[in-house]
Amino acid sequence: MTRVSQPMDDKSSTALQPKNYRPDIDGLRAIAVISVILYHFKVGFFSGGFVGVDIFFVISGYLITKGLLEKQHNGKFEFSDFYFRRIRRLIPALLATIVVSYIAAYLLFSPANFKQMSGSTVYALSGLSNLFFWMESGYFDTSSIVKPLLHTWSLSVEIQFYITWPVLLYLITKATNRKLTVTLCLTLIGAVASVLYLNKDSSGAFFLTPFRIHEFLFGAIIVLVERFKIYKHLYDTAYFFGLALIVYAITFFDIKTTTFPGLAAIVPAVGASLMIYGGASTKFALPLSSTVATKIGEISYSLYLVHWPLFVFTSYIFFDKFSATGTIGLV
Repeated sequence: MTRVSQPMDDKSSTALQPKNYRPDIDGLRAIAVISVILYHFKVGFFSGGFVGVDIFFVISGYLITKGLLEKQHNGKFEFSDFYFRRIRRLIPALLATIVVSYIAAYLLFSPANFKQMSGSTVYALSGLSNLFFWMESGYFDTSSIVKPLLHTWSLSVEIQFYITWPVLLYLITKATNRKLTVTLCLTLIGAVASVLYLNKDSSGAFFLTPFRIHEFLFGAIIVLVERFKIYKHLYDTAYFFGLALIVYAITFFDIKTTTFPGLAAIVPAVGASLMIYGGASTKFALPLSSTVATKIGEISYSLYLVHWPLFVFTSYIFFDKFSATGTIGLV
């Protein structure tokens, strides 16, 4: 999801990259998916790896907004074309994951657990699994181990963003030239709403799109400010500081002690935004522009889809008891 790179759900081909392709963004996507996988696989030093999803949200907000504005500027934007492309890139791999997971659940799960799986399957297919899991229970509770489609909540949030943001952005561009001001206001409103709602319903603040959309808008803000040129060393500083924020969140956040999302989600969101902002103009981005990093980034959607069902079914078979060798095998 003319492109600078591709959203979380896209798979690119190096031989066919556009001129303005950003390999550093694929590298950032690699950080996001690796941190999520290692967090779910309970690898040490990744206690905050769940913030990889927040990084994905920022990347998607940046890439989708940039593509929309470029097509609007060139007079080539069509809603039907945009939504068709999103469906084409999201649904086939998602459908394959759901089908295989459903068959595995049928063969392995108890009747009660399979019944819950059937309910989540319907919602996942309709792009509403975030609503289903919000109504069911919390993301980090012990019952998550029998929810092989739990991770599709974030894909549902992305789908809901894809549905609403193009329309809203179109209306903003038609109504005013102050796109940055309006986007900043929307981001602030979303962030405040997320913090306030967290105290009322922590599960809702985690799963529901209205309390996550400001993270996408951080990426949109970068699109609107990157036309303003600054001194080169400031790009270096922005990128390095952004990387430091992400490493801090991945390493030191812990769902048992960190109130999340709320204000804590701002840390990886700002970090990802700064890395995107400075990544095209700094030498610090070279490691994340390497072949290995970009290749992982290119297949990050597939990795994200597959890793959680793999972990759930393996944990179910072995009663959630993993040795170091078993964890390495999962990886």
